[in-house]
Amino acid sequence: MIKTKYFAYLLAAQTALCTQAFAGVNFILNADEDTANQTTPSSADGEYAEKCAAKGFSVKSSTCTGNKLPGLLCPLNPDYTDKCCSAEYIYVITSSCTGGTVAAANDTCGGRYRCVCDPVIYPYGDDRMTCEGKFAYDTINYCTQIVYADNGTPHHKRYYKGCACNGSYAQCNSGYNLHGIGDACSYNSNVYYKQCICNAGYNKLCNSSGPADANDYCLFNGKKYYRSCVTAEADDKQDSDAMNSTDQ
Repeated sequence: MIKTKYFAYLLAAQTALCTQAFAGVNFILNADEDTANQTTPSSADGEYAEKCAAKGFSVKSSTCTGNKLPGLLCPLNPDYTDKCCSAEYIYVITSSCTGGTVAAANDTCGGRYRCVCDPVIYPYGDDRMTCEGKFAYDTINYCTQIVYADNGTPHHKRYYKGCACNGSYAQCNSGYNLHGIGDACSYNSNVYYKQCICNAGYNKLCNSSGPADANDYCLFNGKKYYRSCVTAEADDKQDSDAMNSTDQ
């Protein structure tokens, strides 16, 4: 399916890249690439088959299946290619690589590039470093890289810039008169806690008479807790949840 989708695209792109006559082009094959499908073309393959082979295009394009795409196509007969490339190599120019990824200028196949998540910028995730203990991958700063299974199915690998405090830690908002207690986790100049509670004195709901100061409260677990109420009767009504809940 991948070959069908990109074959016409590859031919058009490579034709546009050709700036020299076919006879004057020097083709360099990478020994590390897949050349196992090289064959000696027969006369039935077309009048240009042997000419293509003489220039290094000895692999049948139709053999580049699954997670492989044809490399450089023979200008005389696109049924032949120089090698089969991984399906990751689909970008004609490096600037096509977007989404926080980079394409190495010297990492090419078939005149095309692949997008990779720079391991220097994104050192965590999958087959790279892992986050341990109270830390988890920072899901805000990440890069997604596409790789292909042997059958051509695309898979997404996600890499991260760093580690952040895991989901069991929360940042206690001091603006709502909250503070943290117990185990703490520091990340990006912020401190996160396993448990948040209201500051001392903020433990009254004031349901009867209302708060003495409506702007002075602790917002906690969806409720507002005040230091004082309008009447003494309300002052005596306290909610112990304000001292024990872990919600913000």
